[in-house]
Amino acid sequence: MVSRKPIILKGTMRMSNTFKRGDFVRVNELTHEESIPRNRLGHILEEYKTIVHYTDKKPVPTGIWKVFMTNGEILRFHEMFLEHANMELKMKTGDRVSKDKVMGSSPAHGTIEKITQDYVVVIWDEVNGHWHYTKEQAKGLEVIGERG
Repeated sequence: MVSRKPIILKGTMRMSNTFKRGDFVRVNELTHEESIPRNRLGHILEEYKTIVHYTDKKPVPTGIWKVFMTNGEILRFHEMFLEHANMELKMKTGDRVSKDKVMGSSPAHGTIEKITQDYVVVIWDEVNGHWHYTKEQAKGLEVIGERG
């Protein structure tokens, strides 16, 4: 018989936010609010902190951020609805893109599924899988239309 010791995790869980004051962000399409400007862009003002539980001695991070939108509105969004705006690539989630050749499909057409700080994810029409491209590699993608 094998003796097993219980694993005890010590420490507190922290939200791992990737945003900071001044970041230029885009509100993704998973949320709607009448005050969101058409381009869905804004700057992070601050993280919204509050007393969540009566035992909290001071306000704690909530994962909600105050965002100064390009239309002048100040709105609050949970970080799951925010992504860093990437102005250098000039593409956004949902854009239709093409590439000269992908696994024998020439030319390849697909849709941008996700854009993060490190990579762009494309789902190609004729090629299976989620294809991850670095920012440098993504410069080789050509935007052929918006929201396919």
